[in-house]
Amino acid sequence: MSRMQDRYRSLVSNLPDGLALLQVLLDDDGNPIDYVFLDVNPALEALTGLTRDQMVGKGVAEVLPEREHSGFDWAGTYGRVVLTGQSVTFEQYAEPVGRWYEVTACSDDPGTLITVFRDITSRRQAEQSLRETERRLRSLFEQSRDAIYIGTLDGKVIDVNQAWLDLFGYSREELPSINAIDFYIDPDERRNFVQRIELSGFIMDEVRFKRKDGAEFDCERSIVARRDQHGNVIVVQGVMRDVTQQKRDRAELERLARLDSLTGVLNRHTIVEKLGDWISHSRRYRARLSVVMLDLDHFKQVNDIHGHVAGDQVLANTASLLQRSVRRTDFVGRYGGDEFLVILPCTNSRGAAVAASRIRSTIERASPHAGEDGTLSVTVSLGVAEWHEGDTVDALLLRADDALYRAKHTGGNRVEVAVWPLQGEGPSS
Repeated sequence: MSRMQDRYRSLVSNLPDGLALLQVLLDDDGNPIDYVFLDVNPALEALTGLTRDQMVGKGVAEVLPEREHSGFDWAGTYGRVVLTGQSVTFEQYAEPVGRWYEVTACSDDPGTLITVFRDITSRRQAEQSLRETERRLRSLFEQSRDAIYIGTLDGKVIDVNQAWLDLFGYSREELPSINAIDFYIDPDERRNFVQRIELSGFIMDEVRFKRKDGAEFDCERSIVARRDQHGNVIVVQGVMRDVTQQKRDRAELERLARLDSLTGVLNRHTIVEKLGDWISHSRRYRARLSVVMLDLDHFKQVNDIHGHVAGDQVLANTASLLQRSVRRTDFVGRYGGDEFLVILPCTNSRGAAVAASRIRSTIERASPHAGEDGTLSVTVSLGVAEWHEGDTVDALLLRADDALYRAKHTGGNRVEVAVWPLQGEGPSS
């Protein structure tokens, strides 16, 4: 017997959870009214901050008076255990020590009660922290200005935020009846998405989607896959943003970056770059290529006599006439000041000379222009040059500029064709 008691004492003493053996005190009607500590282990001393001597032989109401004001019916709870023999486990907050405990009470003898206390403060704090984190994430989810989507690989919609509903035009009540493939203009893009997300687990791209009313829009999306322990995709979730207007604005900025702000034709950088591209094309395919360089005759006098506003209008009108005088496959650019460059793909020098003559006569016939001091007439001089194997952009433009120089210095309002190879022509104007 002594050995069994020693084993019991050793087990109780080394138990990591607090344990108390209580004697039940009954009233005259046989109802439990208090419980006297018969024994406690060191873990309970550590949990309560009380020594064994401060507890053993004393009632719970005396040792822990704050329990009376805890709002928890501990007497009734323990009493039911004693009377029914059914154990119970519950969680309780001990305000004096600021700790949470999981309490298990059992009784196999009507006169005694065993209670086990386990400190679960860390777990409760972790749970509270998790709930707070979930609350904050949910708040971010709902308040995000970007559309957030969570769904399955087969297209079922699990959850979305209000921004997503606004973007796609659905109500929350409609979500169970829709599938992700409904958002795609091209169903093949949905199948491609499924293959890519299964393979890589992450997608960031732009896709063309449609709203509930059929309106199409450009969507920038970042989607990530969540997998189970076997590596299978269980959900896909991500952020979507309507970038339709941004794409339009970007395209417009790119367009404006290529154009001359005054005349609306290609600017110098773009027209020269375009010429380099066509030289590469002509070299590769052994195709013909010619350019026409032109500028306005006596344009300085236009500015001096009629003012810069009139001069700018003349330049804009000239550019407009140029564009109407060439083919849709040709390119017109402002080379600088009152000088323009026309690229004529698949055209030899003879064809380019014909085109240049047509340009010259069109501009001449379009005069007079309105000026601040009445009307003014405008003519142009033009130089034509054909690309030859070995020509660089600079070499071709040098020959065209030289031909233009000759046209201006032999009376103007005429077309000159550059010779090949260049032999002793005068300097560029």
